[in-house]
Amino acid sequence: MPGWIPRSMLPSIVTDSVSSAGLPRPGTRLRLIRAAVRLFQERGYHGTGTADILLAARAPRGSLYHHFKGGKVELACAAAEWLADEVTLQIEHLRTTGVRASGAVESVARASAAWLEATRYRQGTLLAALTAGLGAEPSLAPAVAAAFRRIEKAFTMTFTASGIPANTAAVLAQTTMVELEGALLLARAHRDSQLLIERMSRIGRQISGACA
Repeated sequence: MPGWIPRSMLPSIVTDSVSSAGLPRPGTRLRLIRAAVRLFQERGYHGTGTADILLAARAPRGSLYHHFKGGKVELACAAAEWLADEVTLQIEHLRTTGVRASGAVESVARASAAWLEATRYRQGTLLAALTAGLGAEPSLAPAVAAAFRRIEKAFTMTFTASGIPANTAAVLAQTTMVELEGALLLARAHRDSQLLIERMSRIGRQISGACA
């Protein structure tokens, strides 16, 4: 399910002057968010400077503070919200097209593995990158927590649509997120996307059992 991968995760999307569909490139604010997502995933929150983001977004000097008056912290919060939008939309699409709970998890795992391979394991997960920055930037915490909650809710709704009781679905959704974040880190460290697929397959089997 390659379509699950947020579009900005593809390496060329931030710097292309036109989209792959031949449409004009996004506005400055969205380019800044997409550039921030990619760079935070590659270098971490603290390893990414505002000058790096402006360069990657091909944005003029001063545009970051024009769109994000709080600077890098506010941009990071917007990036977390944007990613949650992208991911929840794709999970909801799986649900509304009739993909059952375990199938949705497997689709996410395959797409995530494909993303790791496409980026040659240069990028990690945005939420993990921002969580690592919480020590020095505690103001990031609400945005990161909200992003996690929204994605968990999307999984929960998908699981309940497959007949899993609501309380069990919520627990499984949180477990899915924990396993997915951890499996992405493990697969990236070993440069082996199969590790991700194997770990998420175990979660899929657990979810299938809850549906029975």
